[in-house]
Amino acid sequence: MRKHSVGMRPRPEIRADPQASAEELWEMSGKYPLEALAHPNCPIELWWHLATRHPFEAQNSVLFDLMTMEAPERWEKLERAELEWGIRDYSQKLPLASIFLLAADYAEHVLPAWERRYPDNQAPRHAISLTRQLAHGEVAEDSPSLKQARQAVRQAYFRAETESAIDYSSGFAADAARQALVGTNDAAWKASTSAAKAAANQWGERKWQWRRLCDYLRGTP
Repeated sequence: MRKHSVGMRPRPEIRADPQASAEELWEMSGKYPLEALAHPNCPIELWWHLATRHPFEAQNSVLFDLMTMEAPERWEKLERAELEWGIRDYSQKLPLASIFLLAADYAEHVLPAWERRYPDNQAPRHAISLTRQLAHGEVAEDSPSLKQARQAVRQAYFRAETESAIDYSSGFAADAARQALVGTNDAAWKASTSAAKAAANQWGERKWQWRRLCDYLRGTP
């Protein structure tokens, strides 16, 4: 635990000084972690400490390229440990319409796992399409078409669960579409969980999901 420094400069002055001391930045990080993380003179261990709690902001900080160039394996380890909860927490900070669109993206990314096995069943694809319409206000939450689509994709999911004794990827792909169409603020998180299970490479899918989420957080999906 670092001791509080005596007579520390005002925060705006520290923030504006590119040569602010390590002690000042550690002190500032207690109440203003994102400001310390974004500072160009953020100490190495403080930066990594804050990055575990704020991975998106760490990626956008001025020190990101330097830190990850010097220790790429450390960032890889951080991602493996933190991305799952990061997708959960950051996705729920998005506007509701963006949550639905992101959930649809997650479900669509693994949709081939469903369509390879059930090429004639379009229920998951239709659910994804309606999720996007819901996001754009083109279909009402209480519309009969939405209710029917939810029922159809639920049946598709249960069918795959019953029939897929060995390969469960198709079932999880249908479930990702089902979760996207639920229409709640955790839709993207739930869709991402099922989509990761539907993917042949779960870690690779998680990394793709995180990058897609970051696009939304930056406002450039």
